[in-house]
Amino acid sequence: MNGQITTRQLVTSAAVTGMVSAAAIMVFQGVQSIFRAQSALGAWQRIAYQDGEYLVAVRGGYDEWHDIKEFVQPLDPMVQSICQEIGPDWWECYRYICEQIDYARERGEFWRWPAETLKGKGDCEDTSILLASILRNFTDAFVVIGTYCGFGHAWVELDKTILETTLSEPFMVTDPENYHPYFYFNDQVACEIWPGALGEILATVRRNQFAKARLMAGS
Repeated sequence: MNGQITTRQLVTSAAVTGMVSAAAIMVFQGVQSIFRAQSALGAWQRIAYQDGEYLVAVRGGYDEWHDIKEFVQPLDPMVQSICQEIGPDWWECYRYICEQIDYARERGEFWRWPAETLKGKGDCEDTSILLASILRNFTDAFVVIGTYCGFGHAWVELDKTILETTLSEPFMVTDPENYHPYFYFNDQVACEIWPGALGEILATVRRNQFAKARLMAGS
């Protein structure tokens, strides 16, 4: 990723090519008014564009919206404390997440803030967001939202290396071909792989954490 592709550019491109319904391209005056009604465009119910940013409703309802970059918080005091304790060693930071944060399966879409995940549990989005928050204090890392073997998933990418944060111990993944990215973000950058990818992954991709866990265990 050599530069940020703005949401405005992506949406404009999508509108020209006809890849996104014009009904989904909207300008909102305030966050509270975004997508309150249940729309026929199911893939867009949890995301919206505002001033060139990606806004997401991933905290359990449709009345709390955040710029997706807000979730990666390298300057959070608890994150800073972990970073200072471990030091600028990405593998040891990765080890900390695997060994200290229990994987918690969840129903529905609820992303934790890094400080919440540091209480000891989280799912793939939560642990990936926490690891990226720690790593962003000394290197360029991204949370990646995508699929693993066809199931919705999240992981961290560092210099094209996949860091699987749902494991109980760190190891280099042996099946990178099964990881398919849709969306990258950290505290500075947010980018869809194609127009509409974020809406697709949040609303239409299969989410079966038990089946996904079984596949990972066998990889």
